[in-house]
Amino acid sequence: MDVYSAGIAPGNLNQMAIEVMAEASVNISTQRPKHIDELKGIDFDYIVTVCDNARENCPIFPRKTKHFHKTFEDPTFMIGTEQQIKAAFIKLRDQMKEFIQKMPEILENESAKQK
Repeated sequence: MDVYSAGIAPGNLNQMAIEVMAEASVNISTQRPKHIDELKGIDFDYIVTVCDNARENCPIFPRKTKHFHKTFEDPTFMIGTEQQIKAAFIKLRDQMKEFIQKMPEILENESAKQK
């Protein structure tokens, strides 16, 4: 799989996200949020949205692009102590890791349903 990441309203790279990813030995500090328009011209087989706003506002892609959606809670909007917010980022990181590891199976099953 070739995987790309972009959003419909990218903000800044969150320092807490950088920290919790580093704790999992993943360095995202050199990454930058991208707008979906930066990926125009790529002929995607799948578009996976991970927040309801993206699902509702995702542009229409040509071809037979299959859409799949999985909602994750965004910890950037959480109010609480630094420890509570960090715990929310860790929870998201771990949930997304599990989702990504299952992605090939999930997409295969979704494709079978649509046939």
